[in-house]
Amino acid sequence: MDTDSGRPLASEAESILAKYLSCRKETNALLDRIADRIAELEEQAHGKWHKNLKAWAAVSEMLARVIEDDKPEKVKDDEVVQEVRDRLNEHERLRLTAVALLANLGVSIRVDPKPAPLLGYKHRRGIFGRSQPEPQSSRLWEQAAINAMPDGKAKEECQGFV
Repeated sequence: MDTDSGRPLASEAESILAKYLSCRKETNALLDRIADRIAELEEQAHGKWHKNLKAWAAVSEMLARVIEDDKPEKVKDDEVVQEVRDRLNEHERLRLTAVALLANLGVSIRVDPKPAPLLGYKHRRGIFGRSQPEPQSSRLWEQAAINAMPDGKAKEECQGFV
């Protein structure tokens, strides 16, 4: 017997099974939990979810929350965050290597630079270091960052912390 797609039923079933089995293990586990939970909810509501409003509402509520069980525990568990962190670490390693190479040549560069224009003063940094002294207050960096924020409630709240 042919299906609506014009393919034999066995071929259609094979395609559906192949697609299902190609999903990752975690996805299959989630789908199994959803299917089991839907069956429980349909039994409690005495009807199929697509034909019974009470069952539909219960399934809808369950679907809104079921994925929470699989939320990564920590940000570091996120694959994209980890990739970005790895790239940043590699760039930092390269930067520190360049600082060390320049130090071997007698050129001094701060290891942890903060952008001076944001602090409200201009300095002239030459190849052999800066010509102006560092600001004395350790809070100038934070205050300058707050001053650089656009005016608004968030800026006002931050100003209360410094």
